[in-house]
Amino acid sequence: MAPDWESKPSPPILKEDLYQAYVKWVGKGKHSEHITSFGRKIKKLAKPETKRPVFEGTQRWCYVLPRLDECRAHFEKQIKQPIAWGDGVEAEAA
Repeated sequence: MAPDWESKPSPPILKEDLYQAYVKWVGKGKHSEHITSFGRKIKKLAKPETKRPVFEGTQRWCYVLPRLDECRAHFEKQIKQPIAWGDGVEAEAA
């Protein structure tokens, strides 16, 4: 993510790129969500905006994640418990 994600939303992230990063994080040969269910979960847990900016002459679906504190607060609200993130950037009370 951009170093200033704490103060403003993320830059547009291609949906396919975010999904491929997730699959890589899960690990080769491990169970991972299908891209459709992954997208539903991201929308529920992180509450990103979806946009279709032009990349290389083609409109592509992207996510724009909220500021880090907003994203964390929404995530904690969805899972119904606080998280000690441990990096000095704590979520504001939602």
